[in-house]
Amino acid sequence: ACDALCFTIIQPFLSEMVVNRFGVSDKSQIGIIVGVILSAFPAARFCSSSYLGYFSDLYGRKRFLMFSLFVNFIGTLVFGLVDMFWLAALLRFLQGLLRFAFIVFKRPNTLRN
Repeated sequence: ACDALCFTIIQPFLSEMVVNRFGVSDKSQIGIIVGVILSAFPAARFCSSSYLGYFSDLYGRKRFLMFSLFVNFIGTLVFGLVDMFWLAALLRFLQGLLRFAFIVFKRPNTLRN
């Protein structure tokens, strides 16, 4: 639930943000820009999930979980202040790269007897 919230929390107001903050008036461009910003998060998650799961096994899950929550808290706050499209997309991509709370919780501990 926490991961889905971080991914979908910007959807209700993103089109208004693109029009008002980024100054896009062409209706065909609004959908493209919204799609790029929304898809940056899961694309980055796809690229980093296996590596982050491996490192959380090596160095401890609690450390990675706390870091992930802090980074995404700050990233979500900063995203609301961004007024450039490329910076918003980059910020969402970085949030996706460092979002690994779901991986830490979903992996069962099957190695212990």
